[in-house]
Amino acid sequence: MEESLLKMFLTRTFADVGELPIVPTAIGVFAVVVIVLAVSELYARKKSTSEQEANQESRPAPEQRSENPSEKLPESPPEELEENLPKILIGKAYVNDGDGIEVRKWQIRLAGIDAPEHGQRATSQDGEAVDQGWMARDALFQKVVGKGEVRVVVHEREKHGRLLGTVYLGERDVCREMVREGYAVAYMEHGEKYKKDQKEAQRERLGIWGQHVTPGQWRWQKENPR
Repeated sequence: MEESLLKMFLTRTFADVGELPIVPTAIGVFAVVVIVLAVSELYARKKSTSEQEANQESRPAPEQRSENPSEKLPESPPEELEENLPKILIGKAYVNDGDGIEVRKWQIRLAGIDAPEHGQRATSQDGEAVDQGWMARDALFQKVVGKGEVRVVVHEREKHGRLLGTVYLGERDVCREMVREGYAVAYMEHGEKYKKDQKEAQRERLGIWGQHVTPGQWRWQKENPR
């Protein structure tokens, strides 16, 4: 459009050159060229602005990020959020040691008992060396693995980060059974709930009580070698 307008002005101007003085004609041609260039530049700027606005409108809106913290909850509660600890856990049990199991990926310390550790050795009544830690682990394994789902009543988180809980299989208190059968001692720091059961096991010399070394004695011997 600009080029057509410029040609029209130039054609008309040069057609009248013979009729007008040279100086006024030259001035008129220059003025026309300046006007056409100015119009052309304004048109180009307007076109560029329109294209930029069209591009802005065609861009997708930025994704809105949710700030709702409930949508960002971790798969398992972090340690600092104690209010998120489960009160009851129900599931299959996997045995770690004589007083530790795993239920639904939670590490559980059996409340109220203290079982021998791996490597804790003693002599049985038959004079044979016994690894009391493995004996206790095997006893707990036989009680809970493959016997259905256990129910864990959670009390708190203990100092090593595990959940402290009482383990039930049906109506049976598994923690009590471990003490009563001599595979663990009553852990008085958690209360005296199983103190009577321990006395019965001691009287009958069951489990560790027939092997002369309790978990506490073994730890003392380990820390104070002769």
